[in-house]
Amino acid sequence: MKMAQNEKSNKTVLELDLASYTDIARSLEENLDVYAVKAFEDQVQSFVDHGLTHVDLKRDEVVLGSAGDNAILVFEESGVMHRFAEAVQQAVATHNLSKTIDSAKRWFRMGAATGSILVIPEERRIVGTTVARAVRLEAAACNGQLLVDVATYNSLPESLRGAYGQEEVICGKRDERFAARRCTFVQPEMRSAKAPSQISSDDGKGIAGDNSGYKTQPVHASSQVFAEAGYLVRIVGGPESGRTILLDSHRVTIGRAPTSDVQLRDPYVSRTHCALEWDGVKKGYKLIPLGSATMLAVNKRLVNKPIHLREGDEIKIGSTTMIVEHSKSS
Repeated sequence: MKMAQNEKSNKTVLELDLASYTDIARSLEENLDVYAVKAFEDQVQSFVDHGLTHVDLKRDEVVLGSAGDNAILVFEESGVMHRFAEAVQQAVATHNLSKTIDSAKRWFRMGAATGSILVIPEERRIVGTTVARAVRLEAAACNGQLLVDVATYNSLPESLRGAYGQEEVICGKRDERFAARRCTFVQPEMRSAKAPSQISSDDGKGIAGDNSGYKTQPVHASSQVFAEAGYLVRIVGGPESGRTILLDSHRVTIGRAPTSDVQLRDPYVSRTHCALEWDGVKKGYKLIPLGSATMLAVNKRLVNKPIHLREGDEIKIGSTTMIVEHSKSS
């Protein structure tokens, strides 16, 4: 089934992206040569081809764009898209089983949206905000996950909907907000192995469809002084978007480790990533890096030394975005 020229219709667009592509490609090129990078990119696209074979589709029928580390595909049916995504993620998981070092392992993030698009096959081009929505959702997905918008979820066969978690709100650029649901095909092994019954969220209901074992409860410290100061951070982007954390301790550590005061279920967060520490002189919190090699930024500027925070500051930790707020300002 090849698309007609300049065809406008409702389709499901899937964007998939390989995690850590730049680091791996740079290492290959500097240690070997650019041909090693080509072999790496060919390997990435071979996973895409595996998924297409699984759903009996050809690359020139559905792949409307690709680079070394990603691909944009257009599907007639959301159910076929889901089966393709599952086949790719399972192929990657099988590949990872034989690898003993992280740089040899592969992880895909995926986002899908359904809506009206204009397909221009001769230009290998698709036009429409549905594409941008899929890209935004991919950016908010974690390794091994597929994040879909409501239209995609509603068009899935009933038998597949049970694989997705509860509806959540994803923040895009500026004031963009997207209702979406996650499907976790493969859990990165870096996640802790607590039983699902130990998972909790701010409202105590847990995270549907998530068995990562990550704590998501707010921080509760014994000191009343800091709680009365009224500072909190609200997560507006990433796996735990919508979660609010009250800063009611002199020092609050943030990381992926179970020993962190605030444990984030974000694979791009280090085990001990950073800390928020009270400054009694300035009567506010400062952000302190703890040696993480991954993303830490305030207001889109990378942070490598302690920085004082103000209300409204945006903190980026891994793929998680937080906003500093003051509960008494309202």
